[in-house]
Amino acid sequence: MRSLLIITMALSLMACSTQLQAEKPAVLEALYGIDINKNSIEIKVRSFGCTKAKHFSIENSENGLSINRIKRDYCKKMPSVVLISLPFEKQESSYRVSNPFR
Repeated sequence: MRSLLIITMALSLMACSTQLQAEKPAVLEALYGIDINKNSIEIKVRSFGCTKAKHFSIENSENGLSINRIKRDYCKKMPSVVLISLPFEKQESSYRVSNPFR
């Protein structure tokens, strides 16, 4: 009976931990460069080896254009700046980018 209680508590804690990780908000990514084309946005960001385009989202609001990282790069490679291409339909002639630049 006691071991069943311990197992139930451990599973409950693991479920709570997984839920907290899934609810982490997107992070405004520091950019090393950006190029807005007709059908895409090309961004230069820091990567530890596993950064992919699907790790980012684009938010276009009245406050400006924001590039958010929705999944962290947990790889252990030496950091480098990589070029990522994100699909984007250009609608205006100019945009204000909210992200910090390095």
